[in-house]
Amino acid sequence: MLAGSSGSEIGDIASLLRQGAGFEPQRQDNIAKLSGAAPEWSKAGGRPDNSPKKRVEGAAALAQRWLDGGGPVNAMFELIGAESMPRDLTAALMVAGSGDTRALIGKSRAADIAINAILPAVHAIARRVGHWHVYERSLALYRDFPKSSENSITREMRRVVGSKKRVTSGRQQQGLIYLYRFMTRSGIAEHSKAGKFIYLS
Repeated sequence: MLAGSSGSEIGDIASLLRQGAGFEPQRQDNIAKLSGAAPEWSKAGGRPDNSPKKRVEGAAALAQRWLDGGGPVNAMFELIGAESMPRDLTAALMVAGSGDTRALIGKSRAADIAINAILPAVHAIARRVGHWHVYERSLALYRDFPKSSENSITREMRRVVGSKKRVTSGRQQQGLIYLYRFMTRSGIAEHSKAGKFIYLS
């Protein structure tokens, strides 16, 4: 349970997010009617820890945590500006499960959120508003962020690049992901459903 937050408050936010995601019927007293069908991702399968419903619950817990702290930008500016380490940012994004259930957002997922979304967003916002201490700290954290769990994209890109140098940091992993997206979107390469390149121009 989050300090200062009741289960009903978190439940209300989770319900709103589930409605927007198409998991619950929309209630006119809580959320504006959304046009169109539910997002396709709401019907995705895969591992239970990756289920969209579980991600929504985790997002609701973070939303409540940030609401109590004055919003996500304020919360992240305060944390990153306080000479925090990568492990501190990861810990701030983890959400425990209730009782004996698995964490809604575990350490690996929290680390992915930090380097994929939080640090780039905070860096950009800090630059825009002229908060140069947080700007520099977010870049330093990005540089120092440790390697996350490998996925099919990073494994395939290591094969394609052919480098014998070990990937040892999150920044290097982000570089591999960028190369993958650039190569597939620009038409340099195509990839199969398994994530492997089947054509290189």
